[in-house]
Amino acid sequence: MLLDRKRDPESAAAQWEQEMIDAYMEHRWAQILSPLCEQLDRWKAGERNYDDIVEAIRAARKADDAVQGILEKDHEWLVKVIQLEEDWFLPWLANHPPPPGYVLLKF
Repeated sequence: MLLDRKRDPESAAAQWEQEMIDAYMEHRWAQILSPLCEQLDRWKAGERNYDDIVEAIRAARKADDAVQGILEKDHEWLVKVIQLEEDWFLPWLANHPPPPGYVLLKF
C-alpha cells in the first residue's frame, strides 16, 4: 500500500482502493439481495408463504449486519480484508491493476 494515500486522498492509490471497495460492496450486496429478490418473486407467484418471506428478510438483515460491521472498520483493515477474499479479489484485480508502486498483500 502506498503511504502517500494518507496524505493525498486524490492519489491514484486512494482512488484505486475506493474503486475496489465500491466494487466489493456491490458484490456483497448482490450476495445479500439476490436471494431475497428470488424469494419475493416466488412469493408473488404463490410459491412461498408469509413465513418464508419473513425468514428471508431476517436472513438478509443478518447478512446486512455483517456487511455494516465490515464497513465500520478502519480503511486500511478493509482494504486488506478485501484482498484476502481471493475468490473475489483476484478476478477483479485482473481487470483493475493497481497504480504503479502500489504494494498488494502477498498470497
